[in-house]
Amino acid sequence: MNLCSDSDRMIDKAPWRKRRVLVVDDSSFIRKALAHQLEEIDIEVVLAGSGQEALAHASTEEFDLIITDVDMPNMDGLELCAKLKGTPQSQHVPVIMLSNLDEGPDIEKGFQSGASLYISKAEAKECIIESIEKVLSKASAHKEQTILVVEDSRTIRSVVEKGLSEVGFTVVSAENGAQ
Repeated sequence: MNLCSDSDRMIDKAPWRKRRVLVVDDSSFIRKALAHQLEEIDIEVVLAGSGQEALAHASTEEFDLIITDVDMPNMDGLELCAKLKGTPQSQHVPVIMLSNLDEGPDIEKGFQSGASLYISKAEAKECIIESIEKVLSKASAHKEQTILVVEDSRTIRSVVEKGLSEVGFTVVSAENGAQ
């Protein structure tokens, strides 16, 4: 089973700044190994050893991507992802789950928490860099795109606006065609 699949979440990035990725794992070996791989492709890396540390970084810093382990003490990657997606500052940042928990229900929980991609650590060696580049490329392809939402129902308009904003689009809305 190939676990390198995504749910099409996107982000914006200023063209003048180096890509920034937050790597979250309770294993210092995994953090350092992943940081080394990312730095080789000219990505700035910030490391966090726990979900709480990652939330602190995400609340004060801007990231293009967050990569997190799922199985961590105190706050696991699922809870971290849900909190990131529930915070306006970080809700647009794609999250890649990187985990040894690679059964169907584990993967489903990852996507339900808001992950853009779920990769088994067993498969990561073959696809992690390609997957990261794909997620970052999607983000760049959708940079500064604006969508006009025309809907007479305030509730439906609000839901659509929120969903599009969360994935990085600028949203302009109108109550009707004339407006």
